[in-house]
Amino acid sequence: MLGPSRLSVDGAVAASGFTVADRIAALRASIARVIFGKADVIDLVLASLLARRGFPRAMSETVSEHRHRVEAARHVPEVGAMVALVEAAAYGGRHAGEADVREARRHLATLRFRLKQRSDAVG
Repeated sequence: MLGPSRLSVDGAVAASGFTVADRIAALRASIARVIFGKADVIDLVLASLLARRGFPRAMSETVSEHRHRVEAARHVPEVGAMVALVEAAAYGGRHAGEADVREARRHLATLRFRLKQRSDAVG
C-alpha cells in the first residue's frame, strides 16, 4: 500500500483517482521534495505528465535531451520553460523558490491543457 488515498505534491499532483504510476510518481515527488528540493519535484511532475502523454524519458536520457525530443514532436514551449527552471537549480546553483513553483504550476496547467487538446483531437 502506498499510503493514504490522496497524495499531493505542493498541491500540483493529487493521486486520488489516478493510476498506480501516478501514485508512485506523487510518492517519489514527495520524497524528492524532502530530500532534494523543489526543482526535483518540478522535474518528476513534468516527466510523469509527459510519460502519460506518450513521451516517457529514457533511463539514459538527460532532462535536456528529453526536452528536445518532446519539442521535436510537438510545439510545447512550456516544457522548455520548466526544464530551464530545473536546469537553473540543478546546474546553475540557483535555488528554486516559491515563485519558481508558481511559475512551474502555470506552465504545467497550460501543458496539460495543450496535450489534452491534442489527444482529444486525435481520438
